[in-house]
Amino acid sequence: MSDVFRGDFSYQPLVSTYRPRLAEMEPGATNFGLAMQAIYVYGCFRDADGNLFGLIRKFVGPLTAGLGLMTVQNGQLRVDRGSLKSGRGASTRRITSDVHTYTGQQMPGDEPYEIRVTDQTLAWNEGELMSIEGSLGAPAIQIYIPSSDESAFYASQLYPAEGTILGRPVTGFALFDQSYMPPGVDWKDSKVFNELEYAWGAFATEYSDGSLEWGHLCLGRRGFSFMIVADQNGTAVARTDLSGGVDFDATGWSTRILMRVPGGDWEWTADPDGQLADFSEARPGYFAQTGWARRIGETRKPTRWFAWQETFPERIAADGVPGTAVAAGAI
Repeated sequence: MSDVFRGDFSYQPLVSTYRPRLAEMEPGATNFGLAMQAIYVYGCFRDADGNLFGLIRKFVGPLTAGLGLMTVQNGQLRVDRGSLKSGRGASTRRITSDVHTYTGQQMPGDEPYEIRVTDQTLAWNEGELMSIEGSLGAPAIQIYIPSSDESAFYASQLYPAEGTILGRPVTGFALFDQSYMPPGVDWKDSKVFNELEYAWGAFATEYSDGSLEWGHLCLGRRGFSFMIVADQNGTAVARTDLSGGVDFDATGWSTRILMRVPGGDWEWTADPDGQLADFSEARPGYFAQTGWARRIGETRKPTRWFAWQETFPERIAADGVPGTAVAAGAI
């Protein structure tokens, strides 16, 4: 007889695409009875010389800890000193059914910031540090993680974008994500983050033929695995029956992740300069990197790409998750 309790689905996720509507994203709105816990605005960009930049700003209610602006330093993505001038603390939120605007309550010495989101566009300005704008590239992605004790809901929207960072013209991708959790639970306190994840990443690739695909790829414990990929036409892949493997170097950074799924396997490979060193060191046991995610055998040429990948190597090793070569040969 099953020992699963009524209402417990063991964190097995439900995934799909959706069309963003700001009217459904007001701060007081709930999804599956869960309230909005945080908003993440983040992304990766490159200049004409291929130099990589990472960006992230998190809001919890009207509060924000500031901009995490990362540049390549000694072969790794590390926090740029310009981040120290970014606005932090309280923001002013102007929320309507058509536009969400988050504006910094500027303190002396801070750069001003404003993030403006509509159903179709995102504009992100941080004074002299950066300014980017983009339009929705494809349907948004949603992930519901049901459980009897700690469900979660995560929504993610992609914007191919252009602008300037530290005075340099750049192109890349920005994302606008929202997490919904039980009252009092932060994502970093959650069972998803602290127990279930092996590897979870958001990715996007624009190819030379003008096509775009993006999504979230995840391997985890106890059935917590999924792949949801969208293109301009809608849902391309939506699966939860994944297996796979992870390769690491001697210091714990991932080099390759294989995700096996009926219909065609996928892989993530690391950018040589994409280790988010400071960001990772602040979270014990956690490694974040950038790279490229694609179907095995992909022949199209990418013109811009982004794949923010997080892994938990100690958890992966403890559970005996195989490397990619072993996983590729598994039946």
